[in-house]
Order: sequence, then C-alpha cells, then structure tokens
Amino acid sequence: MKNVVVFRAQSINGHLTWGGVSLAALLLAGSLALTGCGGGGSGGDSASATAQPSASESMGMAQAEAVTATTSSALPSRAEAFRFLVQTTFGPTEADIQRVMSIGYSAWLDEQLADTMQPAMTYRAFWAKRVADQSIEDPLPTGGTYTRDMVNGFYTFALTDRAQLKHRVALAWSEIMVASLADGFLAFDKDKFANYMDLLAKYGTSDYRTLLEKVSRSPAMANYLSYVRNQKEDTVTGRVPDQNFAREIMQLFSIGLYKLNQDGTLMLGSNGDPLETYTQDDIVGLSKVFTGWGYYKGAAYAGVSESDCFWGTSKCLDPEGSYQPMQGYASYHSTSAKSFLGVTIGVQQTANPEASIKTALDTVAAHSNVAPFISKLLIQRLVTSNPSKYYVSRIAWVFKSTNGDLKSVIKAIYLDSEARSATSLVNANTGKVKEPVLRLTQLLRAFKHRSDSMSVSASPMFASSPRMPFYAIGTTSDAATSLGQTPYYSPSVFNFFRPGYVPPQSQTAANGMVAPELQIASETAVAGYVNSIKSYLDVGLGEWRVYDADGKCGIMKKANASYPSCAVDTASRYDVRFDYTNEKAVAGNATNLVTLIADRLLGGQISSGLRSVIEAAVNSIAVPALRADKSNQSTIDTMLERRVKSAIFLVMISPEFLVQK
Repeated sequence: MKNVVVFRAQSINGHLTWGGVSLAALLLAGSLALTGCGGGGSGGDSASATAQPSASESMGMAQAEAVTATTSSALPSRAEAFRFLVQTTFGPTEADIQRVMSIGYSAWLDEQLADTMQPAMTYRAFWAKRVADQSIEDPLPTGGTYTRDMVNGFYTFALTDRAQLKHRVALAWSEIMVASLADGFLAFDKDKFANYMDLLAKYGTSDYRTLLEKVSRSPAMANYLSYVRNQKEDTVTGRVPDQNFAREIMQLFSIGLYKLNQDGTLMLGSNGDPLETYTQDDIVGLSKVFTGWGYYKGAAYAGVSESDCFWGTSKCLDPEGSYQPMQGYASYHSTSAKSFLGVTIGVQQTANPEASIKTALDTVAAHSNVAPFISKLLIQRLVTSNPSKYYVSRIAWVFKSTNGDLKSVIKAIYLDSEARSATSLVNANTGKVKEPVLRLTQLLRAFKHRSDSMSVSASPMFASSPRMPFYAIGTTSDAATSLGQTPYYSPSVFNFFRPGYVPPQSQTAANGMVAPELQIASETAVAGYVNSIKSYLDVGLGEWRVYDADGKCGIMKKANASYPSCAVDTASRYDVRFDYTNEKAVAGNATNLVTLIADRLLGGQISSGLRSVIEAAVNSIAVPALRADKSNQSTIDTMLERRVKSAIFLVMISPEFLVQK
C-alpha cells in the first residue's frame, strides 16, 4: 500500500520548512513512522527465550510457574519502570516512575488493583455536575448536556485520576464489549453511558462472570444492541426475539467464532477446517433468554402495572432506571425451551427471566473458549498485538485456575516475561501500535500544560456550588484534521479496529501477524495525525472556548443582570496549551534538549538514528546570541520554543514512540 504524508509547508529564506524544521527531516521521520507501524506486533508463535516451554509440555498446569516474569527480583530501572507505565497507565509521570522504582511491579499492581483504589469521581457524578454547571455557564435550549462531556470525562480521569490502571483496563473493556456514543440513542441518553463506563471501571477488575452479567444487564448495552423491551416469540404474528445481543455476546464478548486450544490456536476438524463454536440455532435459543428485559423499577413503582414499567410510560419512569441493572418482566419473557451451547432451559410453566439469564451466563462463562479468547484480547489491548501461544496459554491457565478472577489475570498479563523481559523489548516483532487517544494522553501527562476548564471558576455565579474543573478536549474523530479516534465513539460493535486486522500488502501480512490499530491508520489519518500534533504543540488543543481574558469573575462568563460587575468575555482560545518553560531552559543545547524530550516520551530509550535526525533538525533552528541591551530576548525565546516544539513533534511521529514495546 502506498503511503503519502501531506505537510503544510512554507518557504523561509528559500528553504521549505514546517514550523522551523527542515521538511526533509520531517519526511524522513514520517517515513520512519510509517514503516515502524507496519512492524508493530509480535511474531506468531515466537516466545521469549525464558518463556518457551519444551515441546513435551502440555501447555496447561505445567506452565503455572512460568506465568510471571522470570526476571530478576531487583527493583526496576527507570527505563523499565517507564516501559511498564506506558502499558499500565495513560502515560508515565515522574511520581509514578519513582513509585514503581521504589516498590516494584507486583506491589504497584497490587496497589492499583486493590478494592480501595477507586476512581476519585464516577462518570455518573461527573455528568451530573456538568449538567448543573452547564445550566449556569453555557445553557442549551433543551436543557441537556453536550455529548462531548462524556469524552471530557475520559480525558479528565485519564490525565488526573490516581486509579490509572482501572481506567486503562476499563478502556480496554470498552473496546472489547463495545457500547458506543456514535449510537444516536446513547448520545442522547448520556446517563446510561455514564453508568456503563462506571461498571467497566468497577467490575473490569473483579471476575469475568460478574462483569459479563453487569454488561448483559446494562441499560446502555441493552439499547446499543437492541434487546431492551425485547419480546417473546409470537407464533400467530410471526414475531421472533431480537437476536442481536445473543449473537454478539458469543462472538465478541466471550467465546468467539471458532473453538480454541488453551494457547489460543484454532482447533481443527478432521478435514483441517476450524470448528465453529456456535450455530444459528444457538443464537435463536439464546435470544429467548434476552426477552422480557426492561428498565429497573424501584419500590416507589411497585403498584404500577408491569406493562407500564416494561414500556416505560409516564406512569413508570424510575430515575434510577439508567443506573441500575435491567430487570426481567415475566409477561414478556419466553417460556418455551431455550437450547444453546449444549444446554437446554426447559419449558417454564411460569416465565422466569432471572433463572433463564443465570443459566445462560453460567453456561457462556464456563465455556472452554472463554479463557483463551478473553486472555488474548486483553493481552492485545494492554501489551502486544501478537502474543505467542505460550503467553496466551499461561494467561488462560490463570484465567481457568482462578475462575476468571480478573485481578489475577491482569496482573499475570503485566508480569509475564513477554511483557517484561529485555528480550521482548528489543525484538522487532513485539509490541503494539499505540492507538491515537493513548498517544495524546501520554503527551499531556509528559509535559506541563494549562487548561482554562481545569481552572476552578471564581465567578460569583458559582458561589453556591463551585464549578467542577475538567479538561475540555472534546471529539477528535476527524481523520483528516484530528486524531481519527474519539474515546467511546466506535463506529460499530466491532470497535475502531478488529483484533485480527492485517494491513494488506504489508510486511506485517508477510510475517503472518496482525496490527489491529492500523485499521484506522489510512494515508489521510497519518497525515492528519502529523498535522494535528504540530497544531497542538503550536497553538493548543481541545474546545475553542471563551476564557477569562480580564482575570475577573472566572471563565465562560455570560451576560447576566444579576452580576453587573462581571463583564462578558469574548476572547477565545483552545482549552489546553503547553508551557515549555522547563524545556526552553535546556534548548540552547540540542543534545541536552533531545535527552530531556526522550526521557519524557521514550523513557530515555532513543536510538542513535532518531537522536541524530532530531538533533540535526534542532540545530537547524538558529538561536542568536543575546545582545548587551537584551533587545532580542523575545526572538531568542521564540527560537528556543521552536526548538522545543520541533523536538517533541519529531519524537511524537517516530516509530519509537508510536509503537508500544
């Protein structure tokens, strides 16, 4: 596939430049990034030297002792801690690096996975507070909130919350068990989606069976996959239950399309073809289980008819319906036999949706495919696109032996030798391409920046209830002008990219590997990403917002007769802007500058080739000597800042940053 990168170029002194950097250097870095992305992923069945068992091993219990990394018990170095935090957080910070170095991987994971480590704020609370604040600062005619507030919640938590691992795992689950704000209904009912993200953060590190039930009874998922108010079959009218969720819970959330060995490889029939895990009859049988499910009705509505509550008439609109698990309404639940995955729920004389769903979820969760299927998906989302079959087998064994305890599974994924060893770090076939939103969060956690929306408003309008600080980054879905990805805006239930995606006519394909994230890395998206990073570093990012230009009364002021001293602000700028003060202090020396930027974005691990390219680009930006009268100080500051931006930019588009190792 031919790759084309388009840059906005300008001519300065007869030379093509972009932000003061030689266009030749940019093209070189861009081409490196493209070729590097093509190699992101681990080679098929290859395992690290310390991980590969002998051919005689059974790939089962005999590998239990090899689940965790066979590395030294010594505390990790700075570079090792940085690499670990790239995998486990939304970007390493100095505080987190020092913490990992002082207590080690296992203890840090225990801290993050502890039940006491909960997000500082739920999405539900975030959404409710934004509703209240927006009624003051920027009221909508309908009295609602913007869909982007859910996205802003993601960035606020990703950039500031202590429960980094739980949020990172929740993002992974949101890309496995997808419910999307791209759906018109969920975009309107953001309370349901807020509840969905809260349950992923809370139960994504509990146990698989519990998580599966929470997802299956989620109002957001029921709307997204169309089984809310799904009715039992009617032989007279020919009505049949909606089969959408029954299909996807098997195909995407639990067992996949084909039977797997514990190591994630396909089981083959006598004819050499893969064996299917389920049939259309299984879908039909399971779809009956998901009939009769409607929104929660609390005790206050106990006397309201089942029909009114099932259909959600004005007589039965419990405000907790968006936040509580859906409940079964017997009158609408199928009583006929339900056969699926080798199990039959017999004819029910009295409809019992609770008993039906328990049997169904118990059956699905106990399927032999779940351990390898889910283990591999989590490894792909968190560590590497192409885990060896030995890696998958070890994690699947942990999954099975703990009955799907997700804390144990996640810890094993991160401590495995293929995640931690130096061998996998230098292996060109290991790792994964970072999805765009994770590139952005890592950038923002690496460098000092300011956000108007994160500044607590001093406006008297908020005297009774202080305005909640948050990042106003908004949507970034446009591939041509932005990142080509917005959190929680998957275009379909299959996520932004499929786990088995293979870039056509690529070295990845030739090597028999997959590179899921490259499914959204078109020529347009690559150019859009490069241009976006340049723009973010130059002028900022996020929503274009009115800010507190006069320093009075806080931001987002509106005309209000009750507050005559608060003049209405009209000046606007992007919500987030970088502060390069610290970096400018060393920018006079290209080597020192590149060392600092590499430390922040690469953990200090930068190749000599990339260092050479960036130092040459930085040195091409001349910084004049300071005059005795200091009359050229602003010119010097401008050129030093241009050097800083150029160095960060070139690292951000390099394969060494784009590929998570």
